[in-house]
Amino acid sequence: MDQLFTHSTQILTQLLVNCISDALYILIDPDQLEQVNYHYLSLFKPYQIMLISPTISPQKFKTNATIIFISKNHLIPVITSIISTISAKLPSAQFHLFSTPKLSLTSDAFLRQHHVIDKILTFENVNFDISQSYDSNCFILSARNIEYDMSRFSINCVQEIAEIAFQTLKVLGGAKCIQARGKIAIQAGKSLERLVLEENLTFNKIKFEQVIFVDRLTDMLSVMVTGQSYMEQLDSHLKIQQNKVDNQPIYDCFDIVVQDCKYTHINNLGDKISILAKNAQAKVKECKEIQGDKSRPISEISQAFEGYKKAEAAAVFINEHTQRILKIQQSRNAVYCEEILLKKEILDSRGRGKTDLVFKQINSGKDLQTVLEYLSIISMSVGGLKAKDLFTIKKLITLTYGLQGLALLNQFQKLGLVTNTDQEQIYQDIFKEYHIVEQKDNEKIDYQQISYPFTGITPINVRNIQEMIFGSKDKKKQIGQWQGNVTYKKQLTTESPEKPKFLVFYIGPITHSELASIDVIRRQAQKTDPNFEIQIIASDLKTGKDIMKTICQVM
Repeated sequence: MDQLFTHSTQILTQLLVNCISDALYILIDPDQLEQVNYHYLSLFKPYQIMLISPTISPQKFKTNATIIFISKNHLIPVITSIISTISAKLPSAQFHLFSTPKLSLTSDAFLRQHHVIDKILTFENVNFDISQSYDSNCFILSARNIEYDMSRFSINCVQEIAEIAFQTLKVLGGAKCIQARGKIAIQAGKSLERLVLEENLTFNKIKFEQVIFVDRLTDMLSVMVTGQSYMEQLDSHLKIQQNKVDNQPIYDCFDIVVQDCKYTHINNLGDKISILAKNAQAKVKECKEIQGDKSRPISEISQAFEGYKKAEAAAVFINEHTQRILKIQQSRNAVYCEEILLKKEILDSRGRGKTDLVFKQINSGKDLQTVLEYLSIISMSVGGLKAKDLFTIKKLITLTYGLQGLALLNQFQKLGLVTNTDQEQIYQDIFKEYHIVEQKDNEKIDYQQISYPFTGITPINVRNIQEMIFGSKDKKKQIGQWQGNVTYKKQLTTESPEKPKFLVFYIGPITHSELASIDVIRRQAQKTDPNFEIQIIASDLKTGKDIMKTICQVM
């Protein structure tokens, strides 16, 4: 990867490694969308990416946050305002500014005088041309008025999203048409159309085939527990490819292991690649010994020398991927596997004998949403939750959490998230979700059709995006059968972009699973047109635990 770095990116990477604390936020100017691949930066530290907006709330940041701004000069006043607002609420926050082109002396002096910027790095003609993954096409928007509960949703948010979409188009280039699905999404689409008309904006170039708005707020229960499919993680994050010398794989068995591990847990993959590394080192040692044995024929020594070069290259190649795997183990497994192990244990036993777990959680003072999450898993496993156990748990929840706890449990029952009904299909869906990274016979699974735990609902927004881009193949289901299924489409110009690019605004949270599903759509389209691209701007990036907490808060 190093050979792909420009001098500027080497400086940036080194600075990030040296000076950024555990609480990392990156705020990006919209015109940097296509230049910054932030996924690579995520390998160093935890991070959150947002677009620079004057309405960013300090509540979005941790107390000791370190915040990076990547921007051009024209947003310096906005950045200064943001820093002042955040500093007033979070005095221990630190700020770093990466500006291109170089800051004017006035701006530089002003920022330093007010002690709002700790380090300033300027560089010109930056090219962040490093290995792409679908993560680099998703940016997280911070808008203070966005809420995930429709009853509290502010109409000001719609205008703000439209404004950001408008500014993004002004900087990057226009769109041939606007499309929206969902009540709030349609309002945002119409607001964007109105802004274009009011300013009589004519674009110098048409960058996007469509700007698409989708409304997660009408479909918030479609993602309850999320985990990125391992196939997509392997392809997108590890970038394992055949490394060839003289048109032959450097180490033939490496490709076999990759195929073997596509549906294997990351730890197992790490173990197997570790064995490969040892084999490669053994081969290097063997070839060295042959070269040092002068009694052997010259042809054998020469052959050993060639084998030595290939084995040594294989060792370096394997070591590179081993290091990447270790980083993913630290970042992904630390969060993902800790939550999943106990749930997986419940699923393996099909819920039998696990009701005591709920009693223990309640008695130990666990928060209510955690109790209900495990109760949901148990109740939806085969033969999981008996009526008498549910009655006892109801009484215990009422005594421990009060009437609010009882009311929330009743809401979960109404939604079908907690039930004493035997549901074999729901169990199978959950089982498939949690074991999808381990079973080798899942090669024919359509990752867009994975049913999520608790609801059995597919990631509908991903299907909506696919339909809006390519049209529906099933004429009976053209609009999509979900709440808020009215659609809106407005053509802005007859001119088409050079490349088929689509800009998608997610109003509400997006998950890693949905990103993986969108990447499937992207890859399928790129087989026939390599220039096809989907870029995403979402209001938030949510894990299953985040969404579970959100549901508990708004019910």
